[in-house]
Amino acid sequence: MIERIMIIDDEPLILSEMSKGLCQICDFRGEIKTVGNGKDAIDEICHCFYNICFLDIGLPDINGLEVMKMINKMSPETSIVIMSGCYITEYMKKKIEEGASMFIEKPFDFYQIKTFMKQNLL
Repeated sequence: MIERIMIIDDEPLILSEMSKGLCQICDFRGEIKTVGNGKDAIDEICHCFYNICFLDIGLPDINGLEVMKMINKMSPETSIVIMSGCYITEYMKKKIEEGASMFIEKPFDFYQIKTFMKQNLL
């Protein structure tokens, strides 16, 4: 079975650098899909299973925490990693803990991501 990762972020540079880092630093050999907003992420989850979703909180159309909630409903087996470079309130921390497998701050530590991937992929 092919492993799949989706990266959801509105910054094209984040999408390309994250994709490169997952392949080069984390040795990921599966499929990587990148999308720039919450609507496209939800549409994609409806059509395809992803092992891991890296999800930015600050999306242009739907708040990342709402997207997380929808992904959890539609695909409970998908591990969600919330990403943010912004201040996270206590309320947001609580919601992230309830629905995500991990939280990472931007800029990323790819070795932290690599450890997570080893634990969450076949």
